[in-house]
Amino acid sequence: MLAKRINTPQVSAFLAWSFLFTPALLHDSSWIAWILVPASALLIWPLTATRVVLIPALITLSLLGAINIFHIGFFGYLADEFFIATALRSNQNEMKEFVQTLPALQIAQVLAWCMAAFFASKTIIRSRSHGSYTAPRTSYLCAMLIWAALAAWGVSKKMDSTTFFQKMHRVYPMHLVQASFRHHEMEQGLFYHPLIPIQPPEHVLAKTIVVVLGESATAQRWSLLGYQDADTNAPLRNKAGVAATQVRAEGPNTASALPFMLTGFSASESVARQAASFIDLAHHAGYKTFVFTNSRFNNQQEDFYSLALRRSTDVYKKVGDGDFDEVLTPFLQTALSDTAEHKLIVLHTYGSHPGVNQRYPATRYQLPDPYDNSILYTSDLLEQWISIAQQSNPSSSLLLYASDHGLVMPPLSQTYRTGDAPSTYEVPLLLWSGAPDASPLGALRTSLPTMGSGSNAVLQQLAVRAMGYAPPDGKQ
Repeated sequence: MLAKRINTPQVSAFLAWSFLFTPALLHDSSWIAWILVPASALLIWPLTATRVVLIPALITLSLLGAINIFHIGFFGYLADEFFIATALRSNQNEMKEFVQTLPALQIAQVLAWCMAAFFASKTIIRSRSHGSYTAPRTSYLCAMLIWAALAAWGVSKKMDSTTFFQKMHRVYPMHLVQASFRHHEMEQGLFYHPLIPIQPPEHVLAKTIVVVLGESATAQRWSLLGYQDADTNAPLRNKAGVAATQVRAEGPNTASALPFMLTGFSASESVARQAASFIDLAHHAGYKTFVFTNSRFNNQQEDFYSLALRRSTDVYKKVGDGDFDEVLTPFLQTALSDTAEHKLIVLHTYGSHPGVNQRYPATRYQLPDPYDNSILYTSDLLEQWISIAQQSNPSSSLLLYASDHGLVMPPLSQTYRTGDAPSTYEVPLLLWSGAPDASPLGALRTSLPTMGSGSNAVLQQLAVRAMGYAPPDGKQ
């Protein structure tokens, strides 16, 4: 009798359906997470009711599983709003480079997942055409009642739909719904008017400020900061006026880390606070602002990052698309020759972005390690740019450099790639000024954080202080 009452095809179908929710366990394998897998599967189970919805649902869950396996392998957590921002921002060339850096193990894991997801989907579809498919109406009703109870709870707490779905992020794959809402909120606030002090500063410290936004450089490979296998900072070692330290990256990728270097806050917090970038503040202080970028991104997609760089910029130009960063040099020279008394020049580099063997002229750089070559190439460019700035305005020039994040390196990874590792979060910060230490501008050198303390948001703070604005929270 019991055997007759158990609908074996439907039990198999639900187990196969539940399997599509297991990528969440790669992020969290606690007993609660194990309970949440079948619970999530039950809550989303009504999507199997009709073939019209079932097929897209199976495809979506299979693709989300592959995405999450990659994302967890790289960063240790499920795909979030920065994954969405990065995906929308990346262009075709950057996507090709990303694919080339994928570890073989992760490719194998995703292929294995796709095969397993295919067979799970096949099991579910077969049960859909089974003569007794009407049996699980009770499970559908159960799922709908749970949703109704959750909705009633949300109403009792006076939640709007956005808050409700964000509260449900533990139900896989609602984390991506939460990420979508967060990304949407960030994009909706794109065109905010930054809050800027009513009065501009009266006394500037540097008339010429050059800010170099680095890419994917880890402090672990800077010889100025203790790396011994190669003198990757040889061009800067004896350069007068140079000071360098190690700081913490505020995120493992550009989407999460770069906003801190521009405004001192995350992208979402910048929107909520209407935070001004250092470019906004320079424009308010009377600087003529220039931004030249060699970064690869989809320039047809307006986002927080591109808008923050362009919003208060007098001269903006995308001068390359991941070319060798020396493409920025003539534009720096042109900007420095501009007749404006006060100038802020931002150089957005492609630095040591994966794949690193394409980031430098191979005929000129032949260290055994390609990543070391990319760091040495950046050091050469920094030395050249410092010399150019020094010739333009010897006593009132400042150059700042920081990397947004580092990379995962061998032996932790087969290739140099983005991901979650100490080398990702340990990044270099460099300051150069021709002014003597006793001067207010020269004193900025001695204000750098000690090794490992502070973050790359200090770049923004130093630039703002050089414009004459008071240090945040009264810090000197």
